[in-house]
Amino acid sequence: MPEWTKGTRILFNGAFDRLWEQRCRSILETVVDACALEPLVLLPDDIQLDHYENYYETLYGSAALEVMDSLADGRDSNARGRFIFVDLEPVMLPFCTEFDASLHRLLHSRRPGIPMLGVATSRPECIAVTGFDRFTTPTA
Repeated sequence: MPEWTKGTRILFNGAFDRLWEQRCRSILETVVDACALEPLVLLPDDIQLDHYENYYETLYGSAALEVMDSLADGRDSNARGRFIFVDLEPVMLPFCTEFDASLHRLLHSRRPGIPMLGVATSRPECIAVTGFDRFTTPTA
């Protein structure tokens, strides 16, 4: 079992390239196999929706925002046993977008019961990296 599976908030930082989708799916399958958690993929928009929707429950845009906000606020009790995976590629998020603000709140929420959270990005400088307890490079 990879060391990162012992974390609760994991940052997957790597180059966005033609293997990105394969590496992200490998992360999700590792969590399913090693941790027995059901993935929920959250995307800023629908650019990569077709990479995930046939394999995992996937939400994007305002629906993804609602999930992150409800988790941070303690309104979502259905998240236990889930792995929340946020794929930020290939979207370049400005620092002050609503999605980034919601992700920041979730990462810094210390409310008990927040599920395991993984974020994949090639630009960690664009998000609240202080909220993570593990950092790793995804491998395929």
